[in-house]
This record gives sequence, C-alpha cells and structure tokens, in this order.
Amino acid sequence: MRPCCVSAIVPAAVAVACVAWSLALVTTTTTVAGVRGEAVIAEDDAGVVHINTSEPASQSVYVNGVDVAELMDVVSMQAGTLQAQQRRVQALCQRFNPPSVDTTSIPDAASDPRSRGWHGFVAGPDGLLYGIPFAWNTVLIVDTQTKTMDRTTISGADAPGNKWGNGVLDVDTGLIFAFPHDAAAVLIINPATNAIDTSTMDGLPSGGDKWLSGVQADNGLIYSVPWSAPSVLIIDPKTNTTDMSTIMGLGRESFKWYGGALAPSNGLIYCIPRAAAAVLIIDPSTNTVDMSSMVVGAAGGSKWTGGVLAPSNGLIYGIPANARAVLVIDPSTNTADNTTLRVPVTGGASAASGAGAEDNASLWWGGVLARNGRILGVPFAAQSVLVIDPVSQTLDTTTLSGILPDSNNDDKWWAGAMSNGLIACTPRTGASVLFINPGC
Repeated sequence: MRPCCVSAIVPAAVAVACVAWSLALVTTTTTVAGVRGEAVIAEDDAGVVHINTSEPASQSVYVNGVDVAELMDVVSMQAGTLQAQQRRVQALCQRFNPPSVDTTSIPDAASDPRSRGWHGFVAGPDGLLYGIPFAWNTVLIVDTQTKTMDRTTISGADAPGNKWGNGVLDVDTGLIFAFPHDAAAVLIINPATNAIDTSTMDGLPSGGDKWLSGVQADNGLIYSVPWSAPSVLIIDPKTNTTDMSTIMGLGRESFKWYGGALAPSNGLIYCIPRAAAAVLIIDPSTNTVDMSSMVVGAAGGSKWTGGVLAPSNGLIYGIPANARAVLVIDPSTNTADNTTLRVPVTGGASAASGAGAEDNASLWWGGVLARNGRILGVPFAAQSVLVIDPVSQTLDTTTLSGILPDSNNDDKWWAGAMSNGLIACTPRTGASVLFINPGC
C-alpha cells in the first residue's frame, strides 16, 4: 500500500482531503500543537483508497463534513427498520393473499387424463395463455382471470406423433412460435385472429423428438434447444424462415437439453442439461456453441428440466428433475453450482449423492418466475411446488404442498406460464390445469 495524498498529525476528529493528479502522488504533513494522532490516506495495488487513523476506536473520519462512522450507524439502523417492515408486509401477505394451489377450477381440461394433450403455456399479448398442442390437435386457451378454458376455438393443429412443445411470443409480430417435436413444421399461433399456420415454416424432418423448448435472443432470432436433434433450429420471426444447418454436430443422443435462459449480462443462452453432461451455451452473435465449459454431471438420466433467470441477481436456476440440487448458473463467471441448493429426498428424488442420480420419476418439470421474484418449479411427480428464493438463496417444498399424485400416474403437469399474477401449468397425464398463486 502506498500513500495517496496525505499523512498528517491532526486533531482526534480528522478531516482529510485528497487530490490525485494523474500519476503524481503528493504527501503532506501538518502538525497541530498539543494534539497527537495520525491519519493516512493510501492507495493499494488494486486502486482502492484506504483512510486510516492511528486510534480508530476514538478518532473519527469525516468526508465533506460527514462523520463516516455515524453515517454507517444510520445505514445499519435503516436496514433494520426495512427488515422489520418487510416482516410486517410478509405477515399481511400471508393473511390476505397467502400462496395457494388450485386443481379444481378447470378439472377436465383433458377428456383422457393420460393423453399428454399439451406441453407448455405461452402468455399472449391479450393476457390469455395458449397451451401448445402435444398430442391433441387443438390449442388450449386459458383465462387466468376467470379460470376458464377454451379448447375448440383454435383447432386443426394436425400432425403425426407428439407434435409441438412449448413456444415463444415474438413481441414485434405478436405471434407465438411453437417448437416442432415430431411435427415437420413450426407451429405459428396468431392470438389476434385465433388462427394457426403449419405451412409457412415447414419442410423440417418429421418425427425424432427434435426440439421441445427454446429461447429468443437479443437479435430477435429464436433458438430451439436440442432435445434429441443434433442441431439448433434457428427461427427468424421477421422473415418466417428456419435454419437447422448453422449450428450442428451436437450429437444424436436423446433428451439432451430442455429449456434455457438468456443472460442479459453477456447475451448468451444457457441451455439446461436434462441427459447431457454439460450446459449448452449458445452465442447468438456468432452462432457458435460451447459444450465444455460447464460440465455438471455424467451423461444420461434426468437431471434438470428448464431454467429461469432471476432478475434480482442475474443467476439462472435449473429446475431439478432427479438431480439432488438446483443447478445455479452464474453467467458473469461462466460457472455452475449443483450442490448448494439441495432438494429434500422425497417423492422421486434419488437418495444417491451427486447431481446426475436418477430414480423412477422426475420431481419437477419446468419453472416460472413469479411476480414476487421467486421461481416456482412445476410439480411433475412431486406433491409440492418447488419455491426458490434467489434473494435468500433458499428453497422451500412445504409452502405449496399437498398436491396428491394421480391414481394412474405421477407425472401430472409439465411447464407453465404466468398471467395476471397467477401461474398455470399444462396437464400431462392429469386432467386438470394447475393454478398456482405465489402470494405477494
């Protein structure tokens, strides 16, 4: 540490001013009769300026006439006041708007509970949620304000196999683009006209469990996350064209990645490993990928399904399927943590250590950012909603619990979306739409 400006013998209450001109360092010593004490301003090798007195316990430091110690006391007191107010707010929330789940408002979305009719909701510009047809040939429209559904208005989504899964709303066009799983075309839904289009973006290979999720980048292009396809499908909403040849060579293994999130800090897309061994990082600026920087487990199994960006800290949270912990991705350092936020061993969670262990049923499938900043994992085989708090870095599986497994199958819901403060989850083998009120 080197002196930056002043070394002075001054009164016990020290007032120091420092002026640094380019590379010049000035040291000044001032003596006051009858008073002992020394204050030093120094700059360390990292460029951090330190102000030290010879007797910190009794001597104050003033900056522009403000006592720094007293200022910190005020800040600490105000922080305590804010914490107390937050506790009161939370108590009121628990009283007047407690978190809750609802499986009875739309109990019969699917006439055949095992049909796997839709996969994922997309919030339209009109506030309605549009369920993407997986096995069914109609779009499931849900109004979260009235808790009603419409599965007849948008029909004709015909294609063999399990057709599409999840989708992205392009704000500029107002259209929803759904990802082709077995279908040979991208499904385009127009919420303004309640019309669908399966011919504009066709000519893709049929079958093959190709893509099931995707993310829109800052450049406006939509990147389909490879589920079993060996390539990323790039969708251009402005030109209504597709490209599956630019990003190739990702392997023909099944169920590799599911879901992902765009990191605002660097513009990269982080795809969540379901059976893959590593996070898939897509760089939309160069249309290149990285599959080696974030290896998080062995290949195979069902580790995580879906990722959600937390705006409060910029981290991306991967929802655990059979992994024993939430996957936390830090885009600022390109690192991943799969040990800190551990999941209680209940339901389908494996008791084995490590993130890649698999049991017979996934606990949660997909996640949604709630308006209170928490991330909610959609219950697949779990009997509760997974609540992740990015601020406190904690998780909770008890607040939204009591969701009993279906008598025929455990995999009840998968993926969801939020509208009007409520989260709706699409039925997989259950008959009902799951509504989640995250509280405030």
